Amino acid sequence: MKINNKKLLIGALVFSLLFSSYGFSAGNKRKGKTDTMVTNVKTQNILNNFKVHYHPKTGWMNDPNGLNFNGKEYNMFYQYYPSDTVWGPMHWGHAVSKDLIKWEEKDIALYPDHLGMNFSGSAVIDKDNTSGFFSKNTPIDKREVLIYTSHYEKNGKREEMQSAAYLLDNGNYKRYENNPVIAGNNRKDFRDPKVFYYEKDKKWVMIVSAAQKAELYESKNLKDWKLLSEFNYDFGFKHTWECPDLIQVDGKWILVGSIINEDERIKSVVAYFVGEFDGKKFVPDKKGYELVDYGKDYYAPQSISGAAKPTSIAWLNNWVYATKIPAKEFRSIMGIPRVMNFRNGKLYQEKVDTFKNYLTNKKDIKNSDTMGQNVYFDLQNTGNFDLELFKDANGSFNLSYKDGKLRVKREKFGSFSFNDKDLDRQFLDDVTVDIDLKKVNIVVDSNVIEIFANDGEKTFSYLVYPDNYNYKFSGDVKGSIYEIK
Repeated sequence: MKINNKKLLIGALVFSLLFSSYGFSAGNKRKGKTDTMVTNVKTQNILNNFKVHYHPKTGWMNDPNGLNFNGKEYNMFYQYYPSDTVWGPMHWGHAVSKDLIKWEEKDIALYPDHLGMNFSGSAVIDKDNTSGFFSKNTPIDKREVLIYTSHYEKNGKREEMQSAAYLLDNGNYKRYENNPVIAGNNRKDFRDPKVFYYEKDKKWVMIVSAAQKAELYESKNLKDWKLLSEFNYDFGFKHTWECPDLIQVDGKWILVGSIINEDERIKSVVAYFVGEFDGKKFVPDKKGYELVDYGKDYYAPQSISGAAKPTSIAWLNNWVYATKIPAKEFRSIMGIPRVMNFRNGKLYQEKVDTFKNYLTNKKDIKNSDTMGQNVYFDLQNTGNFDLELFKDANGSFNLSYKDGKLRVKREKFGSFSFNDKDLDRQFLDDVTVDIDLKKVNIVVDSNVIEIFANDGEKTFSYLVYPDNYNYKFSGDVKGSIYEIK
């Protein structure tokens, strides 16, 4: 459905009245500092020409929310502020897809209400109508329930609580009349519920962030919730959990958390723990955590409820500079959906199979060449090698492998600058991982790079703003380069 002008006008009026009374403005943010658009002459010509990374047509987007497959199509909701390209009062944007690559943007699903903004959450298909929200004639694919965080701020008070909404026959979403389903009890950091059905006990389970830990709840009807247990970990710095997830992958349970470093956001990590879940408590197999992605621009991944294989989507950005990256009509993108596997004691993440349908014009790689803004490298039988991308007089994006060590380095290149020495410094990155590298795939899609080593044994995600699209190889490597259509 398209939003008509009358609906937009009425919505804008209600939104303005609501948030003037609640003390919100477009400049308020949950994290970081707002800023105007940052662009320059050269990057304006190449910016935001994405082929396989979703973004809304206009506005600000961050965390993916409510990812689900209803048996016919995929639904993706997301944190959305339609009125500017910086963070503002949070709505739930909405898009649908048949193949997880090409998405159709839909009407806004949730607007702020008397309980405040709509922060992150999840969605499930309540096929047995355990909630009682649907009639017996409602098709199963339409029995969609959203569980999200209501973020309330007024007169210096801040509180987060969990709420519910459900799909109506007319395609709109209605909030549960007795929200919240879990009271906040004055908690300021209590958000991002992820709900799944635990078949063994015939119940719903929720994992939700609660300041420095994650909490687990159970419910029979998606409305009445009981606390089961909690999970915490000493990361060695003052931190806050966000966007937790609990996923069964090849017989193991994977607990994922996006962890904010309150002292220095640059050290924020997306961590995962491997363990067992008995329907009540998650117990890790060992002490310590692993990184989901080793790049700098990967955050808030969420698994897709109802997907045939464990599959997740993440937001490709970094809160350190999220509101200051170049933008035109929109700011921020989602990552390519990743199918998860667990083998050899490791979590693997590979591009969703349908990605290959968007590749064309295969060519053998050369020692050096210009390239388009949207290309895919498929490198096989790699020995020691060095690859430079976007090289100019300032530097390049460098990927190199030598004697079991893979190094990824984002140097200064191109004419783009934040006009802030500290942010320019923090945008740089240099990371090395141990890996017996056999193959590596690189997606270059306008202003983002996603790297998949050994079918996703290690992954790296980065935003890039080059003036030139070129590459140069040295060393022992063979493979192909494709255009992305």
